[in-house]
Amino acid sequence: TLGNALRVNYALKEIRVEGNEIGNIGAWMLVDSLGENEHRTSAVEKLALGWNDIGLEGVTGIADALKANSKLRRIDLTGNNICCKGAQALAESLSYDLSLDELILAENNIKDEGAYAFALAMGKPTCTLHTLVFHDNPINSDGLASLQRVPQLRRNHQY
Repeated sequence: TLGNALRVNYALKEIRVEGNEIGNIGAWMLVDSLGENEHRTSAVEKLALGWNDIGLEGVTGIADALKANSKLRRIDLTGNNICCKGAQALAESLSYDLSLDELILAENNIKDEGAYAFALAMGKPTCTLHTLVFHDNPINSDGLASLQRVPQLRRNHQY
C-alpha cells in the first residue's frame, strides 16, 4: 500500500491524493505512515488531501502527525469536512511543528472559533506558518479581524 511505501520513502517530495474519498481512516493511515518512517527521514514536503471527506477524526490524526514530522512544508485540505474542533487541533499542532509554512483550509466548515485558534497560534514566536488560506468558510468579520491581527502579534512578540 501507499502507507507502507511511505514508511521507507527517501525521495518522494509531494503526495497528491485529491478527490479520492479516503475519509478519516485513509487520512489517518497516510499521515501515520509519514510519522512512522523508520529513521524519520521522510522526504515528503507537500501533501494535498483536498476533497476527500476528511472530518474531525482525520484532521486530528493530521494534527498529531504534524507534532512529529519535521519535513512537511505545505498541506492542502481544501473542501473537506473540517469543523472548528478540527481547526483548533491543527492550530494547536503549530506550536510543535517547526516546518509547516503553508496550510490551505479553503471550503471547509470552519467558523470563528477556528479562526481565533489560528490567530493565537500564528501569533506565537514558535509558529513558522506564513500562509493560511481560509476562504469560503463561514467566518464572520470578528474571526477575520483576528486573523488580520497576526502580523501585529508577531511584531509584538519580537519586541
